[in-house]
Amino acid sequence: MSSSGTTIPKGLSEWAGGVLVARSTFSDTARRRGSWTITLLTGALFALLVVGSGAVSERMQGRAESISFRVAASGDTQGAAGLLGRIGTDQLLVAVMADSASEVAESRATVGLKFPEGVDSKLSRGERVELAVYYRGGSNTSREAYNTLLLRLQAIEVDLVHAPVDLSPEVRIEQRQVHRDERVNRLQFARTLGALAALLCLGAVSSVSAVLGRSRERRSLEPLLLLPLSRHAVVTATAVGVLAVAVLQLLAAVSLLVVSSTLPVVGLGLPVQTMGSIAGASVLGVLLLGGLACCAGCVAGVLGTGSDDAVGLGDFLALPFVGVGVWLFLQPSVPSAAWSFALPIVGPTLLLRDGVGGELSLVDGVVAVLTTALWCSTLLWLAARRIGGERVILRGTT
Repeated sequence: MSSSGTTIPKGLSEWAGGVLVARSTFSDTARRRGSWTITLLTGALFALLVVGSGAVSERMQGRAESISFRVAASGDTQGAAGLLGRIGTDQLLVAVMADSASEVAESRATVGLKFPEGVDSKLSRGERVELAVYYRGGSNTSREAYNTLLLRLQAIEVDLVHAPVDLSPEVRIEQRQVHRDERVNRLQFARTLGALAALLCLGAVSSVSAVLGRSRERRSLEPLLLLPLSRHAVVTATAVGVLAVAVLQLLAAVSLLVVSSTLPVVGLGLPVQTMGSIAGASVLGVLLLGGLACCAGCVAGVLGTGSDDAVGLGDFLALPFVGVGVWLFLQPSVPSAAWSFALPIVGPTLLLRDGVGGELSLVDGVVAVLTTALWCSTLLWLAARRIGGERVILRGTT
Protein backbone atom coordinates (compact mmCIF):
# COMPACT_ATOMS: atom_id res chain seq x y z
CA MET A 1 0.00 0.00 0.00
CA SER A 2 1.15 3.52 -0.71
CA SER A 3 0.81 6.48 1.67
CA SER A 4 -2.67 7.20 0.37
CA GLY A 5 -3.90 3.67 0.33
CA THR A 6 -3.39 2.95 -3.38
CA THR A 7 -2.67 -0.66 -4.30
CA ILE A 8 0.73 -1.15 -5.87
CA PRO A 9 0.60 -3.52 -8.82
CA LYS A 10 3.39 -5.93 -9.49
CA GLY A 11 5.86 -5.59 -12.33
CA LEU A 12 5.91 -1.81 -12.40
CA SER A 13 8.36 -0.02 -14.64
CA GLU A 14 10.43 2.70 -12.98
CA TRP A 15 8.52 5.43 -14.83
CA ALA A 16 5.10 3.99 -13.90
CA GLY A 17 6.19 3.51 -10.31
CA GLY A 18 7.46 7.07 -10.12
CA VAL A 19 4.16 8.39 -11.46
CA LEU A 20 2.30 6.30 -8.89
CA VAL A 21 4.44 7.66 -6.04
CA ALA A 22 4.05 11.25 -7.27
CA ARG A 23 0.27 10.91 -7.58
CA SER A 24 0.01 9.32 -4.15
CA THR A 25 2.13 12.05 -2.56
CA PHE A 26 0.23 14.79 -4.37
CA SER A 27 -3.16 13.54 -3.19
CA ASP A 28 -1.93 13.11 0.36
CA THR A 29 -0.38 16.61 0.45
CA ALA A 30 -3.31 18.32 -1.26
CA ARG A 31 -5.74 16.92 1.31
CA ARG A 32 -3.75 18.42 4.16
CA ARG A 33 -5.78 21.54 4.94
CA GLY A 34 -3.30 22.85 7.47
CA SER A 35 -0.63 23.61 4.86
CA TRP A 36 -3.12 25.49 2.68
CA THR A 37 -4.39 27.44 5.65
CA ILE A 38 -0.96 28.45 6.88
CA THR A 39 0.35 29.55 3.48
CA LEU A 40 -2.80 31.39 2.39
CA LEU A 41 -3.28 33.09 5.73
CA THR A 42 0.35 34.21 5.67
CA GLY A 43 -0.11 35.59 2.16
CA ALA A 44 -3.34 37.33 3.19
CA LEU A 45 -1.57 38.83 6.20
CA PHE A 46 1.24 40.17 4.02
CA ALA A 47 -1.33 41.53 1.57
CA LEU A 48 -3.08 43.36 4.40
CA LEU A 49 0.27 44.75 5.50
CA VAL A 50 0.97 46.02 1.97
CA VAL A 51 -2.47 47.64 1.72
CA GLY A 52 -2.28 49.04 5.23
CA SER A 53 1.20 50.51 4.81
CA GLY A 54 0.20 52.05 1.49
CA ALA A 55 -2.91 53.60 3.01
CA VAL A 56 -1.00 54.94 6.00
CA SER A 57 1.77 56.37 3.81
CA GLU A 58 -0.74 58.06 1.53
CA ARG A 59 -2.66 59.47 4.49
CA MET A 60 0.46 60.72 6.24
CA GLN A 61 1.73 62.31 3.04
CA GLY A 62 -1.64 63.98 2.51
CA ARG A 63 -1.68 65.39 6.01
CA ALA A 64 1.87 66.66 5.75
CA GLU A 65 1.30 68.30 2.39
CA SER A 66 -2.03 69.83 3.43
CA ILE A 67 -0.14 72.07 5.82
CA SER A 68 2.28 73.36 3.22
CA PHE A 69 3.06 72.61 -0.41
CA ARG A 70 6.57 72.27 -1.80
CA VAL A 71 6.91 74.20 -5.06
CA ALA A 72 9.84 73.23 -7.28
CA ALA A 73 11.08 76.08 -9.47
CA SER A 74 13.39 75.63 -12.44
CA GLY A 75 14.42 77.53 -15.53
CA ASP A 76 15.67 81.13 -15.34
CA THR A 77 15.05 81.55 -11.62
CA GLN A 78 17.54 84.44 -11.45
CA GLY A 79 15.54 86.42 -13.94
CA ALA A 80 12.33 85.61 -12.04
CA ALA A 81 13.61 86.43 -8.54
CA GLY A 82 10.98 89.14 -8.03
CA LEU A 83 8.07 86.90 -9.03
CA LEU A 84 9.45 84.04 -6.95
CA GLY A 85 9.51 86.30 -3.92
CA ARG A 86 5.83 87.09 -4.42
CA ILE A 87 4.84 83.45 -4.97
CA GLY A 88 6.43 82.17 -1.76
CA THR A 89 4.07 82.11 1.23
CA ASP A 90 3.63 80.06 4.40
CA GLN A 91 1.62 77.55 2.37
CA LEU A 92 3.70 77.62 -0.81
CA LEU A 93 7.33 76.79 -0.04
CA VAL A 94 9.40 77.59 -3.12
CA ALA A 95 12.64 75.69 -3.71
CA VAL A 96 14.90 76.14 -6.75
CA MET A 97 15.58 72.80 -8.47
CA ALA A 98 17.35 71.70 -11.62
CA ASP A 99 14.29 70.01 -13.14
CA SER A 100 10.91 70.82 -11.61
CA ALA A 101 9.07 68.24 -13.74
CA SER A 102 11.13 65.31 -12.42
CA GLU A 103 10.85 66.61 -8.87
CA VAL A 104 7.06 66.49 -9.15
CA ALA A 105 7.05 63.10 -10.87
CA GLU A 106 9.25 61.59 -8.15
CA SER A 107 6.95 63.04 -5.44
CA ARG A 108 9.73 65.20 -4.02
CA ALA A 109 7.65 68.29 -4.78
CA THR A 110 3.89 68.80 -4.82
CA VAL A 111 3.79 71.20 -7.76
CA GLY A 112 6.39 72.66 -10.11
CA LEU A 113 7.07 75.83 -12.10
CA LYS A 114 9.39 76.43 -15.03
CA PHE A 115 10.31 80.03 -15.80
CA PRO A 116 11.40 81.33 -19.19
CA GLU A 117 14.23 83.82 -19.49
CA GLY A 118 13.83 87.34 -18.10
CA VAL A 119 10.41 87.04 -16.45
CA ASP A 120 10.83 90.12 -14.25
CA SER A 121 12.04 92.21 -17.17
CA LYS A 122 9.11 91.16 -19.33
CA LEU A 123 6.60 91.90 -16.58
CA SER A 124 8.10 95.33 -16.01
CA ARG A 125 7.66 96.07 -19.74
CA GLY A 126 4.10 94.76 -19.71
CA GLU A 127 4.90 91.78 -21.94
CA ARG A 128 3.12 88.44 -21.86
CA VAL A 129 4.80 85.67 -19.83
CA GLU A 130 4.14 81.95 -20.23
CA LEU A 131 4.78 79.69 -17.25
CA ALA A 132 4.78 75.87 -17.31
CA VAL A 133 3.08 74.39 -14.24
CA TYR A 134 3.58 70.73 -13.38
CA TYR A 135 1.35 68.61 -11.13
CA ARG A 136 0.38 64.99 -10.55
CA GLY A 137 -3.13 64.44 -11.84
CA GLY A 138 -3.60 61.23 -9.83
CA SER A 139 -2.81 62.93 -6.51
CA ASN A 140 -5.46 64.95 -4.71
CA THR A 141 -2.77 66.82 -2.78
CA SER A 142 -0.92 67.78 -5.95
CA ARG A 143 -4.13 69.03 -7.57
CA GLU A 144 -4.88 71.06 -4.46
CA ALA A 145 -1.40 72.56 -4.58
CA TYR A 146 -1.91 73.37 -8.26
CA ASN A 147 -5.15 75.25 -7.52
CA THR A 148 -3.50 77.09 -4.64
CA LEU A 149 -0.64 78.14 -6.90
CA LEU A 150 -3.08 79.38 -9.55
CA LEU A 151 -4.91 81.51 -6.99
CA ARG A 152 -1.62 82.96 -5.85
CA LEU A 153 -0.57 83.80 -9.42
CA GLN A 154 -3.94 85.44 -10.06
CA ALA A 155 -3.51 87.57 -6.94
CA ILE A 156 -0.05 88.61 -8.15
CA GLU A 157 -1.51 89.47 -11.56
CA VAL A 158 -4.15 91.70 -9.94
CA ASP A 159 -1.44 93.50 -7.99
CA LEU A 160 0.54 94.07 -11.16
CA VAL A 161 -2.51 95.40 -12.99
CA HIS A 162 -2.86 98.22 -10.47
CA ALA A 163 0.78 99.08 -10.80
CA PRO A 164 1.55 102.35 -12.62
CA VAL A 165 2.29 100.85 -16.02
CA ASP A 166 0.93 101.72 -19.45
CA LEU A 167 0.08 98.14 -20.42
CA SER A 168 -1.30 95.47 -18.14
CA PRO A 169 1.07 92.52 -18.10
CA GLU A 170 -0.42 89.10 -18.77
CA VAL A 171 0.66 85.87 -17.08
CA ARG A 172 -0.39 82.88 -19.17
CA ILE A 173 -0.53 79.48 -17.46
CA GLU A 174 0.16 76.31 -19.44
CA GLN A 175 -1.27 73.24 -17.69
CA ARG A 176 0.77 70.05 -17.83
CA GLN A 177 -0.06 66.84 -15.94
CA VAL A 178 2.93 64.83 -14.75
CA HIS A 179 2.32 61.11 -14.20
CA ARG A 180 4.08 59.24 -11.42
CA ASP A 181 7.13 57.31 -12.52
CA GLU A 182 5.89 53.78 -13.30
CA ARG A 183 9.40 52.36 -13.17
CA VAL A 184 10.02 53.60 -9.62
CA ASN A 185 6.71 52.13 -8.42
CA ARG A 186 7.47 48.81 -10.09
CA LEU A 187 10.91 48.58 -8.52
CA GLN A 188 9.49 49.32 -5.07
CA PHE A 189 6.86 46.61 -5.45
CA ALA A 190 9.43 44.11 -6.81
CA ARG A 191 11.66 44.52 -3.76
CA THR A 192 8.73 43.92 -1.42
CA LEU A 193 7.41 40.94 -3.37
CA GLY A 194 10.81 39.22 -3.52
CA ALA A 195 11.28 39.44 0.24
CA LEU A 196 7.74 38.25 0.99
CA ALA A 197 8.02 35.28 -1.40
CA ALA A 198 11.14 34.07 0.42
CA LEU A 199 9.30 34.32 3.76
CA LEU A 200 6.32 32.39 2.39
CA CYS A 201 8.58 29.39 1.72
CA LEU A 202 8.62 28.77 5.47
CA GLY A 203 5.14 27.25 5.23
CA ALA A 204 6.11 25.14 2.22
CA VAL A 205 9.12 23.59 3.96
CA SER A 206 7.11 22.86 7.10
CA SER A 207 4.17 21.31 5.25
CA VAL A 208 6.36 19.00 3.13
CA SER A 209 8.39 17.83 6.14
CA ALA A 210 5.17 17.26 8.11
CA VAL A 211 3.66 15.08 5.37
CA LEU A 212 6.74 12.88 5.13
CA GLY A 213 7.15 12.75 8.91
CA ARG A 214 3.55 11.66 9.34
CA SER A 215 4.07 8.94 6.71
CA ARG A 216 6.98 7.58 8.71
CA GLU A 217 4.86 7.56 11.88
CA ARG A 218 2.10 5.58 10.13
CA ARG A 219 4.77 3.34 8.51
CA SER A 220 3.12 4.09 5.15
CA LEU A 221 6.47 5.06 3.66
CA GLU A 222 7.91 1.58 3.97
CA PRO A 223 5.91 0.02 1.08
CA LEU A 224 7.33 2.70 -1.22
CA LEU A 225 10.85 1.65 -0.30
CA LEU A 226 10.07 -1.93 -1.38
CA LEU A 227 9.04 -0.86 -4.88
CA PRO A 228 11.36 -1.90 -7.75
CA LEU A 229 12.54 1.69 -8.07
CA SER A 230 15.88 3.32 -7.53
CA ARG A 231 16.19 5.35 -4.36
CA HIS A 232 16.65 8.53 -6.37
CA ALA A 233 13.46 7.79 -8.32
CA VAL A 234 11.50 7.39 -5.08
CA VAL A 235 12.79 10.69 -3.69
CA THR A 236 12.33 12.54 -6.98
CA ALA A 237 8.77 11.29 -7.42
CA THR A 238 7.94 12.29 -3.85
CA ALA A 239 9.43 15.75 -4.41
CA VAL A 240 7.46 16.19 -7.64
CA GLY A 241 4.24 15.26 -5.86
CA VAL A 242 4.71 17.80 -3.07
CA LEU A 243 6.15 20.42 -5.46
CA ALA A 244 2.90 20.73 -7.36
CA VAL A 245 0.95 21.45 -4.17
CA ALA A 246 3.60 23.78 -2.73
CA VAL A 247 3.84 25.82 -5.94
CA LEU A 248 0.06 26.14 -6.08
CA GLN A 249 0.04 27.37 -2.49
CA LEU A 250 2.84 29.86 -3.10
CA LEU A 251 1.22 31.10 -6.32
CA ALA A 252 -2.07 31.63 -4.51
CA ALA A 253 -0.34 33.59 -1.74
CA VAL A 254 1.75 35.66 -4.17
CA SER A 255 -1.37 36.32 -6.26
CA LEU A 256 -2.97 37.88 -3.18
CA LEU A 257 0.00 40.22 -2.92
CA VAL A 258 -0.12 41.13 -6.62
CA VAL A 259 -3.87 41.74 -6.55
CA SER A 260 -3.63 43.85 -3.41
CA SER A 261 -1.01 46.05 -5.06
CA THR A 262 -3.52 47.05 -7.75
CA LEU A 263 -5.86 48.66 -5.22
CA PRO A 264 -5.97 52.47 -5.51
CA VAL A 265 -5.26 52.87 -1.80
CA VAL A 266 -1.77 51.41 -2.27
CA GLY A 267 -0.92 54.15 -4.74
CA LEU A 268 1.25 52.18 -7.17
CA GLY A 269 -0.87 52.99 -10.23
CA LEU A 270 0.66 50.27 -12.44
CA PRO A 271 -1.11 49.57 -15.76
CA VAL A 272 -2.60 46.20 -16.67
CA GLN A 273 0.21 45.39 -19.15
CA THR A 274 2.82 45.84 -16.43
CA MET A 275 0.89 43.66 -14.02
CA GLY A 276 0.81 40.93 -16.68
CA SER A 277 4.60 40.90 -17.00
CA ILE A 278 4.89 40.95 -13.20
CA ALA A 279 2.67 37.86 -13.00
CA GLY A 280 4.85 36.00 -15.54
CA ALA A 281 8.06 36.77 -13.67
CA SER A 282 6.40 35.77 -10.40
CA VAL A 283 5.54 32.30 -11.72
CA LEU A 284 9.17 31.50 -12.60
CA GLY A 285 10.52 32.84 -9.32
CA VAL A 286 7.90 30.99 -7.27
CA LEU A 287 8.63 27.75 -9.18
CA LEU A 288 12.33 27.95 -8.31
CA LEU A 289 11.76 28.97 -4.69
CA GLY A 290 9.08 26.30 -4.31
CA GLY A 291 11.43 23.66 -5.70
CA LEU A 292 14.12 24.52 -3.18
CA ALA A 293 11.58 24.61 -0.35
CA CYS A 294 10.18 21.19 -1.32
CA CYS A 295 13.63 19.62 -1.55
CA ALA A 296 14.56 21.06 1.84
CA GLY A 297 11.30 19.69 3.24
CA CYS A 298 12.08 16.26 1.78
CA VAL A 299 15.45 16.23 3.52
CA ALA A 300 13.83 17.16 6.83
CA GLY A 301 11.09 14.57 6.30
CA VAL A 302 13.44 11.66 5.73
CA LEU A 303 15.80 12.68 8.55
CA GLY A 304 13.05 13.10 11.14
CA THR A 305 11.90 10.08 13.11
CA GLY A 306 8.31 11.34 13.35
CA SER A 307 5.98 14.18 12.51
CA ASP A 308 7.12 16.51 15.29
CA ASP A 309 10.78 15.77 14.70
CA ALA A 310 10.41 16.31 10.93
CA VAL A 311 8.57 19.61 11.41
CA GLY A 312 11.27 20.81 13.80
CA LEU A 313 13.99 19.96 11.27
CA GLY A 314 11.90 21.60 8.54
CA ASP A 315 11.63 24.81 10.54
CA PHE A 316 15.40 24.75 11.02
CA LEU A 317 16.05 24.25 7.30
CA ALA A 318 13.56 27.07 6.54
CA LEU A 319 15.61 29.60 8.52
CA PRO A 320 17.78 30.49 5.47
CA PHE A 321 14.60 31.39 3.54
CA VAL A 322 13.53 33.66 6.41
CA GLY A 323 17.02 35.14 6.60
CA VAL A 324 17.06 36.02 2.90
CA GLY A 325 13.59 37.57 3.17
CA VAL A 326 14.56 39.69 6.17
CA TRP A 327 17.81 40.68 4.46
CA LEU A 328 15.95 41.96 1.40
CA PHE A 329 13.52 43.81 3.65
CA LEU A 330 16.39 45.58 5.40
CA GLN A 331 18.42 46.09 2.21
CA PRO A 332 15.79 46.38 -0.56
CA SER A 333 18.10 48.10 -3.04
CA VAL A 334 21.01 45.67 -2.68
CA PRO A 335 22.72 45.29 -6.08
CA SER A 336 22.64 41.85 -7.66
CA ALA A 337 26.01 40.64 -8.92
CA ALA A 338 26.27 37.81 -11.42
CA TRP A 339 27.66 35.37 -8.84
CA SER A 340 24.80 36.05 -6.40
CA PHE A 341 22.34 34.32 -8.75
CA ALA A 342 24.26 31.07 -8.20
CA LEU A 343 23.64 31.08 -4.44
CA PRO A 344 20.85 28.89 -3.06
CA ILE A 345 17.67 30.80 -2.11
CA VAL A 346 19.37 34.11 -2.89
CA GLY A 347 19.46 33.39 -6.63
CA PRO A 348 15.75 32.58 -7.08
CA THR A 349 14.76 35.48 -4.82
CA LEU A 350 16.86 37.94 -6.82
CA LEU A 351 15.44 36.45 -10.03
CA LEU A 352 11.94 37.12 -8.73
CA ARG A 353 12.82 40.63 -7.59
CA ASP A 354 14.65 41.68 -10.76
CA GLY A 355 12.15 39.89 -13.01
CA VAL A 356 9.20 41.69 -11.45
CA GLY A 357 11.15 44.94 -11.55
CA GLY A 358 11.99 44.49 -15.23
CA GLU A 359 15.76 44.47 -14.62
CA LEU A 360 16.56 40.77 -15.07
CA SER A 361 19.13 39.91 -17.72
CA LEU A 362 19.04 36.68 -19.70
CA VAL A 363 22.41 35.53 -18.36
CA ASP A 364 21.41 36.07 -14.74
CA GLY A 365 18.14 34.23 -15.31
CA VAL A 366 19.85 31.24 -16.88
CA VAL A 367 22.41 31.10 -14.07
CA ALA A 368 19.66 31.18 -11.44
CA VAL A 369 17.67 28.40 -13.13
CA LEU A 370 20.64 26.09 -13.67
CA THR A 371 22.17 26.55 -10.23
CA THR A 372 18.80 26.13 -8.51
CA ALA A 373 18.32 22.85 -10.37
CA LEU A 374 21.81 21.81 -9.19
CA TRP A 375 21.02 22.67 -5.56
CA CYS A 376 17.72 20.77 -5.76
CA SER A 377 19.50 17.74 -7.17
CA THR A 378 22.02 17.88 -4.32
CA LEU A 379 19.27 17.96 -1.68
CA LEU A 380 17.44 15.09 -3.36
CA TRP A 381 20.69 13.11 -3.49
CA LEU A 382 21.14 13.57 0.27
CA ALA A 383 17.57 12.41 0.89
CA ALA A 384 18.08 9.43 -1.44
CA ARG A 385 21.15 8.31 0.53
CA ARG A 386 19.08 8.29 3.70
CA ILE A 387 16.26 6.34 2.07
CA GLY A 388 18.78 3.96 0.53
CA GLY A 389 20.03 2.99 4.00
CA GLU A 390 16.49 2.33 5.21
CA ARG A 391 15.73 0.25 2.09
CA VAL A 392 18.63 -2.07 2.88
CA ILE A 393 17.30 -2.59 6.41
CA LEU A 394 13.73 -3.22 5.22
CA ARG A 395 14.71 -5.68 2.51
CA GLY A 396 16.95 -7.46 4.95
CA THR A 397 14.03 -8.04 7.32
CA THR A 398 11.47 -9.11 4.67
